[in-house]
Amino acid sequence: MSTTRRGAPELPERRTRRPRAAWLAPALLAVALACVGVRLAPSLAAKVAASAPPAASGPAAPRDFARVDLSAAPTNAPTNAPTNAPTTAPTNPEASVSRAWLLAEGPEPQARDGRRYVTFTFDDGPFVETTPAILRVLDQRKIRASFFVVGQYLEGSDVRAERARKVLRDMARAGHVVGNHTKNHKLLTSLARSDAAAQIDDDSALIAQATGEPPRYFRPPFGQLDATGRELLRERGLELVLWSVEAEDMLNDDPAAMAKRIEAQLERNGGGVVLLHDIRPATLPTLKLVLAYLYDRKWSPRRPERYGYQIVDLPTYLARTQAAPRPYENREELENARREASRLRRPQKRARPASPTKADLVL
Repeated sequence: MSTTRRGAPELPERRTRRPRAAWLAPALLAVALACVGVRLAPSLAAKVAASAPPAASGPAAPRDFARVDLSAAPTNAPTNAPTNAPTTAPTNPEASVSRAWLLAEGPEPQARDGRRYVTFTFDDGPFVETTPAILRVLDQRKIRASFFVVGQYLEGSDVRAERARKVLRDMARAGHVVGNHTKNHKLLTSLARSDAAAQIDDDSALIAQATGEPPRYFRPPFGQLDATGRELLRERGLELVLWSVEAEDMLNDDPAAMAKRIEAQLERNGGGVVLLHDIRPATLPTLKLVLAYLYDRKWSPRRPERYGYQIVDLPTYLARTQAAPRPYENREELENARREASRLRRPQKRARPASPTKADLVL
């Protein structure tokens, strides 16, 4: 009797043999390894056992290789990329180090060379008779100052109000800071919360109408602000700005005396926020004297270690120096703080460094 496979040559009839037990080969392999002292790891033993086919109860069916699907067989080279491959290019770990240090340490507390920063601020304007002349002097020196304006001068349709609004627009276009000084220059600590809020909001609205931009900085009338006032500023995102140097030009008419007063405070404080008023006729000649004094002692980048002044705008001053002067509850507290600061400086006072020559200055 012969068995014929389709498509295969005819083979002679032969006696079929009973296949050996399917477990015999793996068992003999395990015995041989044990004899030579090889110890199988549990995982390897499990793999060997798993690879052994189950014992057949009857004759094993012949395997038809013509029906084996080789398309699913694994190849040596993987067709897919590793799943842990990065999806984006790695970032530079030092790219944000500079910003991280700025966030951790804040702005530089003071210049590491001989610079002493000075910024000029003017209150109570705009006054059409005096403010334009101050703007011209600042423009000639390429100085950007700050003006804390009173809104009542901007309100109305009369000729004076229109001129005041034009002065304010020219001020903003020139790059000066336009700040809030309340609408009517009232002492905020004496007002109810709603009235104090109205003084601030009305002034901001008038400034925005004239310049197209709302103010960012605020200076309280008479330099007095209580907890309620500070809360109002926080709610409106306004930054409080006071001063550390003043000429008291609202009480004096002698430009030379006021200039000497400012110069002494700048020397004692190592720079500072200068307060002047652009509504007083004596302020303009005082400003010219102080500017001449500062430019004669201007810091030079050719001799950076030498003492000298650098005039900057308000945002630059706040960014490069310590925190702005803190608000005081009243005038007496302010004067006491000044006397205490002067007393503490006295034992540490050193001889004034030699002023740089004109050859060292960059005018």
